[in-house]
Amino acid sequence: MQELNLTTKQSLSETQPVSFPWNSTVASDQLPDVLYKTESGALGKLKRKKIETWFKEARAGDTQAQYNLGVVYFKGAGVSRNHAEAFKWFKKAAEKDSAKGQGFLALMYENGLGVKEDLELSLHWYQKAAEQDDSAAQFNLARMYYQGKGTEKASDQAAKWFEKAAEKNNDTAQNMLGVLFEKGEGVPQDYDRAISWYRKAALNGNEAGLYNLGDLYDRGEGVEKDSIRAARWFKKAALNGLDLAQFKLGTLYYCGEGVAQAPKKALQWNCRAAEQGHAHARHFLKTTSADFTPTGEDLYQKGKYFFDQKEYEEAFLWLQRSANEGHADAQNSLGLLYDYGKGCERNPLQAFHWYQKAEDHPQALFNIGMLYFLGEGVEQDDLQAFNYFDRSAKENETRSQVFLGILYENGKGIEQDLGQAVTCYRKAAWQGDVFGRFHLARMYYHGKGVPVDHAQSLNWYHKAEGYVLAQYNLGRMYLNGDGVKQDKQKAIDWFSRAAEQGHDYAQFSLGKIYFNASDMNAACKWFQLAAEQGNHLAQYHLGLLFEKQGLETDSAHWYRQAAEQGNRQAGQALGRMYFVGKGVTKDFAEAAKWYRKTSQMESQNEGALENDILWLRRAASQGHARAQNHLAGLYERGEAVSHSRHECLKWYRRAAEQGNDLAQYNLARMLDPSDDALSWYHKSADQGNTLAQVELGYHYQTENEVASFKWFRLAAEHGHSDAQYQLGLMYRNGRGTEIHFVEAIHWLRRAAEQDHLSAIGALQKLEHSLQV
Repeated sequence: MQELNLTTKQSLSETQPVSFPWNSTVASDQLPDVLYKTESGALGKLKRKKIETWFKEARAGDTQAQYNLGVVYFKGAGVSRNHAEAFKWFKKAAEKDSAKGQGFLALMYENGLGVKEDLELSLHWYQKAAEQDDSAAQFNLARMYYQGKGTEKASDQAAKWFEKAAEKNNDTAQNMLGVLFEKGEGVPQDYDRAISWYRKAALNGNEAGLYNLGDLYDRGEGVEKDSIRAARWFKKAALNGLDLAQFKLGTLYYCGEGVAQAPKKALQWNCRAAEQGHAHARHFLKTTSADFTPTGEDLYQKGKYFFDQKEYEEAFLWLQRSANEGHADAQNSLGLLYDYGKGCERNPLQAFHWYQKAEDHPQALFNIGMLYFLGEGVEQDDLQAFNYFDRSAKENETRSQVFLGILYENGKGIEQDLGQAVTCYRKAAWQGDVFGRFHLARMYYHGKGVPVDHAQSLNWYHKAEGYVLAQYNLGRMYLNGDGVKQDKQKAIDWFSRAAEQGHDYAQFSLGKIYFNASDMNAACKWFQLAAEQGNHLAQYHLGLLFEKQGLETDSAHWYRQAAEQGNRQAGQALGRMYFVGKGVTKDFAEAAKWYRKTSQMESQNEGALENDILWLRRAASQGHARAQNHLAGLYERGEAVSHSRHECLKWYRRAAEQGNDLAQYNLARMLDPSDDALSWYHKSADQGNTLAQVELGYHYQTENEVASFKWFRLAAEHGHSDAQYQLGLMYRNGRGTEIHFVEAIHWLRRAAEQDHLSAIGALQKLEHSLQV
């Protein structure tokens, strides 16, 4: 889509009119008219006597005359152009609430004309003028908010002011409002309203509006694809001289879409665009055969050109044309665009369709394998994934070799075979695949499928040093002296490389090194970064650090963050803080709660409760909630007692009604899918039960994505790998939250580090999508 391309500094005439001194003895009515260039480039004419009158009135304090005099100096109409003088008079008019004076004053502050550039003051004066209903100021204020000039970018404010200007028939504002509705920026995405505003701009002759209307029809975005209408709108914009439209019209004549195929017209319009410096038109002319007749390969190469330029919407159109001609590379690439949601809405089912069309294309086979591996567009199926990876690997697709190794290592789709996993990783590693090298290093380190060999592990981690997890593991090996002489400085270097890419455990490791070296400033910096990402170890150590520094409130905050993730040391520290009233109000009940949650003695007692059925019955009958929960579990499993759903529900409910979060979760699980179950899941989740939070995340996944995101986020922060995986997908796809690839990678990585296989696949796929 074509947005706005504004040059805010005025293009003023270089030709100055003849200037007569104001004390000239020549009669005013005999002086020639003042000629000047208007914004449209036409010559304007002004009576010199009028200018003299303005001078007198302006000096006497007349607001309109002050504004007029500002324009005279700004344009150099009858006087030498003087921005400082123009600024002076505009300021006087603006301070007397002249809307036009305020608008001009804002323009001068924005561009540093006659005054030092000051974007905040520019925004201030545009706002003052806009609030007086000045349409030009409303447009400029909207532009400032949209571009984030003088303020944080605020698309909602931009939409508000663009609409006010658009309603006054400002065609550029009408086009920009269309852009906002098309993108869903500051307003809900609404293609109907986008088309309506584009059409208004187009009917007012706005080139960008004409182009954008054609572009929607060309891509079938928000409307039925209609090449005839696309060509019609592109032609109107092209005739107005817009190079983008000239190029697009040329491509339609080249392909015969919406117009009869006409090589000469295709050449003509591309030449006109190229003459204006349009880079794509120039490339088109250089790389297209002399007869201008497209083949499947020609179409593919043009799609590849736009793909490499990361202009995915244009790439999509060309690859679709080539794919329809049966070109396998184009079919695979088109599948990839659907798969990654680039240049089109993400659609794994369409991706699967085009990958299948490409038949034995090695990359397409791998891509189908990944769809089966992750269950995207098809039912998750490890055996099918294995078969497609195997076919692709035989064609030397290294990524397939890596994922074959993952399936062999974990016994998914094939019987577990660690030796075969190592073989697959090694094949990929020797072909330069970083992911394969990382996995081979890991196998040597842990002795999986090969004898433990830290030296070999170190060697392969070094070969994979561009991968953040390899950097982190290199840091650990140098810190611990695994397969190499212990070297703290090298450990710091490797941890730093991973930490700077946002790896929270690397950040924590750096913090701990500096903490042990008593460099508290550096320790605090790295602990803080890791803690803010939810790393419970960093949160606990940050609590320790702040407690040492006497910052007790901050200390208690971070102990709580870690304790709520199940960090036992943090829970005990938080209990101690409540017991003595450090950083929190003294509260023996809270102290007891955290001690109960974290004490080793409690864990031992729970084991005893499970094993002594008589003691367990007695404790349960006396109202001991944990005993009631354990007794219910025995009835559910039929261990030491006869299986009884009735008794199971009775004891789970008694414990749940006493507020035991695990019993609340278990009762909900037994009652699922009733409304009563949902109520108990909520009670348990509100107390921080991770399992209940995950269940609620799944429950709301289809009906309330914002709620689903909330519960998965809470469970993910507590370290639940499946919640971390689901949260990563939600950030990747913009479900329940805005698309945020950095956050998606963070959470997928957290899950992958817990050996969550789907997260490993999704992480590799997302990282690859950001590289292409």
